[in-house]
Amino acid sequence: MTPAAPPADSGAFSLAVPPLFAALAPARSILIAGAGGGFDVYAGLPLAFAL
Repeated sequence: MTPAAPPADSGAFSLAVPPLFAALAPARSILIAGAGGGFDVYAGLPLAFAL
């Protein structure tokens, strides 16, 4: 499943597109880093797959 396309107006708010994904839409590469303890795996991997 792919996320919806970001709105044409970057200042517009949309319930279909999470604000994080809207802010990261123009990025060409994204670094997802954790601090250890195992939580980075539970939070980082789903985020990486969603992006």
